[in-house]
Amino acid sequence: MNSKDIKQSWKTFTKEFARHILPIYAKHEADFDPWGFHGRRHITRSVIFAELLARFYHRVGESIDFEGIRIAVSFHDSGRKGNG
Repeated sequence: MNSKDIKQSWKTFTKEFARHILPIYAKHEADFDPWGFHGRRHITRSVIFAELLARFYHRVGESIDFEGIRIAVSFHDSGRKGNG
């Protein structure tokens, strides 16, 4: 995957992220997480950090499954029922 493809796939992903994934974490904030420990800010920071790391490793020659990383990180707290 070249740099242009990575950037385009990121743009596509962020639209889906905002539309389908962030509402899951907004519900957490409404139900059990008013402080946002595992809310939208947390998950957004996690996705951005993972993206930066993935791009770094891609640049140094590693084979990276960008879609897999984005999805895994996006949903890592989606099933959470509390902050404990």
